[in-house]
Amino acid sequence: MKEALGDSLFEANPFPKMQNEILSQNELPEEFEAAIPEIDSSLQEKVVKNLLAAIVGVEAVGVARGSVWLSFHPDVVSREVICQTLHDAGFSTELSLKNGKEISC
Repeated sequence: MKEALGDSLFEANPFPKMQNEILSQNELPEEFEAAIPEIDSSLQEKVVKNLLAAIVGVEAVGVARGSVWLSFHPDVVSREVICQTLHDAGFSTELSLKNGKEISC
């Protein structure tokens, strides 16, 4: 999905140096995709991108209408926290993928 979004919609976390101090060097980031039907404007894309990029442990975020892609460090933040952050902001997730397999969010 990252490739489909293009570089202009792919944004790294604004605090990478702080995260590098926290993260173990051996832990690789996991990727996460979710369909979010409420994302239907560029304003909502920015809101979701900024919301997720602000979570410590989220490495990169890509948002396109109706979907989000991100990479995160599971030793710092859980998928459940990411999903709850979206839900608390009023967004629902219809489908989540991890390594091409559907998971709950």
